[in-house]
Amino acid sequence: MKTYRKHFAFMLAAASLMGVTSCSDAWDEHYQGTGMDTASDAPTLLEQVKSNSSLSGFLKVLEATGYDQVLSSPQMLTVWAPAISETVADSLIAVYRAERSAGVRDDDNSVISQFVQNHIALFNHSVSPVMPDTILKMLNGKNLAFTSTSLDGMSFSDFEKSSNGVFYTISEPLNFHPNIREYFQINSGYAGAKFDSIYHFIKAFDKYTLDESSSVAQGIVDGRTVYADSVMRLSNEILSSYRSFIQREDSNYTFVAPTNDVWATQYARYSAYFNFPTAINFKDSLQNRYTNEAIFQGLTFNNNIQKSEQDSVVNTMYIDNYLKWGLNMFETPWQSGGIYAGLDSATCSNGRILIDDAGKIDPRKTFFYQRSIMANRSNYYWMPKTVADVPEDKGTMTPRATYSYITNTDEDGNVTDTAFVFDNIFNNFFIEIASTGTGNAEIYYELPNTFSGVYYNVYAVMCPAIAANPKATDAERLPVKFQVYYMHRLDEPRKKKNNEKDPNEDVNYPASWGSALKVSDQADALGYKDASNAFKTIADQVCIIPIDIARQTTFSSYNQDTYAMRYRFETKVKSSELDRTWNNHFRINRLIYIPFDTEEEAKNFNLSDLNDYQN
Repeated sequence: MKTYRKHFAFMLAAASLMGVTSCSDAWDEHYQGTGMDTASDAPTLLEQVKSNSSLSGFLKVLEATGYDQVLSSPQMLTVWAPAISETVADSLIAVYRAERSAGVRDDDNSVISQFVQNHIALFNHSVSPVMPDTILKMLNGKNLAFTSTSLDGMSFSDFEKSSNGVFYTISEPLNFHPNIREYFQINSGYAGAKFDSIYHFIKAFDKYTLDESSSVAQGIVDGRTVYADSVMRLSNEILSSYRSFIQREDSNYTFVAPTNDVWATQYARYSAYFNFPTAINFKDSLQNRYTNEAIFQGLTFNNNIQKSEQDSVVNTMYIDNYLKWGLNMFETPWQSGGIYAGLDSATCSNGRILIDDAGKIDPRKTFFYQRSIMANRSNYYWMPKTVADVPEDKGTMTPRATYSYITNTDEDGNVTDTAFVFDNIFNNFFIEIASTGTGNAEIYYELPNTFSGVYYNVYAVMCPAIAANPKATDAERLPVKFQVYYMHRLDEPRKKKNNEKDPNEDVNYPASWGSALKVSDQADALGYKDASNAFKTIADQVCIIPIDIARQTTFSSYNQDTYAMRYRFETKVKSSELDRTWNNHFRINRLIYIPFDTEEEAKNFNLSDLNDYQN
């Protein structure tokens, strides 16, 4: 594998590079030195730079960036002053000015953070022959190895005390060791760069806020505090949301970084998943953001939490519970076909980058995965309304329906979490919908966070009466016969009719349901098809029934309040059949829905593979 070690000279190649923010404590945090290891009658650090003719290039950079004032201030600092030529100094100054002209803050300016601050540390750091080796933090947050004769491997012969610190000279600049975020900045913005896409996506979410506690107030003008010295703090919503703190020097990450070409390929594929209806506000912006997040969210791996990198690794979005088991986890990453295998590496100050030019991360492991909804979640289901008294809440039930929250009980009727537990009943509960009298029961469901342009398989997990009551009567234990209807999201809301009976009608959907879904070959093969071509359960069994196979979607409902896929369940039992052949109670544990890129994949999916999905 290749190892990355880059000198500050990258800045000479492109004056248009975007700056990157150091996450360290800056020099202007208003610490005052103690005077230890300094000489009050000695020259300042700036005067010592000026007195050495070999440091004229370094002095030019200090004066151009304003750091000459820093080195003449009472703040106690230690400086390692490098000898650079006038030509190199002029090139650095040109980069600094170009970034300022482009609106880059001084805190983010690459010349300041990657060159000037890379040679200055807070407080006084003198040496002695018997001093232990240690780690020194520079102003840009970099942690460098410090010995009695060298800093980061760069030798120095002696030091001088200053009135405001300690002064060293070195023959050439120190190496700049970028963290993972800085690596992306360095490798973007020029012909042949590999990481423009990922860097600019991250950069777009940078936000600065005033740190009032660290800033120096000057007074109040027009009722507002005015600051003589304002300290700004940087935050980034995307890095925080996905626990990807790749700008922190005290972290240790592996980042599987897609190149620009891979990012473009994945963007073209994933953007089709986030096609929203025209009526959705900012639909194009949402599509762009969610597509980029889909690429980004599974790339960061915290090296400090991996149990055995040879066996498996988990990214920062991994959740250690059986609901999400297998998601964001990657087996044998270094073996052939693994996500780390064959990738070139770049060493960074807070970990490593693995340069992904093949698209190693499987979206089924990160965002494009099987989902499910619990049947009792009232924000996903509702009952049919009466015409005479239309309620405001769509979840209110009609007089002909009853709702029960069922728990497991033992033979004496005591609630238990262990007795009479059936496989595949998540949390050992289900919702029971029963009509009053001999009528049929109905319940409606919406599926959240669905993608567009894909094919969904939808499964209903139906429960038997004895899952809740082992003493259920023979009539209660009879199978259930039912039909399912599908409704899709419209592109534009339809207009209501003047004589619309339901003022709370959702006009984002068609005015009426279509025909009942045909029982699929899969459901038929599993014994879930009745002679009348309706779905049926099997008595005393938990049934995972394929109610809709290879349903192609048009619009996405990802992170939306209005969903794109609706299903209506209705029992189809004649009064003459009730309690003789069929039962008319719905007992539903959950709905499972799985996305596929092609119709063929959806139709060939084996129901037994659901064992690999626990949510």
